Amino acid sequence: MDVLNYSARTRDEGRLVNLGAGGAGLELTGSYEVGCLLRLAFELPSIRGEIACTGIVRDRRATGIRVEFLVLEPRDRGRIDEFVTDSLRE
Repeated sequence: MDVLNYSARTRDEGRLVNLGAGGAGLELTGSYEVGCLLRLAFELPSIRGEIACTGIVRDRRATGIRVEFLVLEPRDRGRIDEFVTDSLRE
């Protein structure tokens, strides 16, 4: 997971720990305030190509943050839905 903090113009890398079509839970090395806008880029197993989107930090937790996707291409939202659905079947 590659993260660009629009406000501070900093980059970070982290781990995607929870995913849905509306947002994600992330574990990151940096600290992010609620309301911070982020550019996210990530790849999913079994899904070809990178997914890039803009998100906003909605919640901070001891282990990371929760991000709501604000700008996400419909094709990418479908790819996330496909990944989540396939993961639930396994």
